[in-house]
Amino acid sequence: MPQTPTLQPQATMDRRIVKRKNQAATQVLIHWKGLSLADATWEYAEEIAAHFPNFNLEDKVVLMGEDLLHALTNNATGDEDEEQAITEPMEI
Repeated sequence: MPQTPTLQPQATMDRRIVKRKNQAATQVLIHWKGLSLADATWEYAEEIAAHFPNFNLEDKVVLMGEDLLHALTNNATGDEDEEQAITEPMEI
């Protein structure tokens, strides 16, 4: 019987805090190797860390192909009324 290939995370694109069992839980938006950005999925950070211990969740967050620092320092919208969310490094 042919083996099904195992998905591997390629990059963390975003993160969010959600309610899970009446507690705050961190989810990360994962871009999977070999799949398009449209196929990225929200996964619980603790589960990704457990299943992929060598995957660095604390690395830079990728936004549309740019790292977070590049995206924030090169924000050319000029709209000062618009709030920017700055993602702090995640602790697991």
